[in-house]
Amino acid sequence: MRRAGSARLTTTGRAAVIKPVPIPAVPGDFLADLTLTGQGLVAKKPALGTATISGGLRGATWDITGAWGALTIGGTVGGLLASDALTVRTTGNMGAITLGTANQADFLAGVNPTAAATR
Repeated sequence: MRRAGSARLTTTGRAAVIKPVPIPAVPGDFLADLTLTGQGLVAKKPALGTATISGGLRGATWDITGAWGALTIGGTVGGLLASDALTVRTTGNMGAITLGTANQADFLAGVNPTAAATR
């Protein structure tokens, strides 16, 4: 059974689009796409301040226009199946990244939001 897990996102912008909406009280993996446009930000402010996910992060694409502060994921990032792959793209700099374990995960900094990783 796939279920949304707990996550804490701090944005410095106006809007974060998260699909599906996570259920904070349910432990487990965070299985959501994330799009941050960075609209309305003061110059040099990160679009994503911090993200802390207690479980894993898989089967998702995160597109961030701008930079971010820090990302911490306690569980597994990506997975063994192609459908579990994770892609995180940002047009700016990435801050600190702390991961439990990683499989099929791409972190692309300073790239066009539509850029794809080559495996």
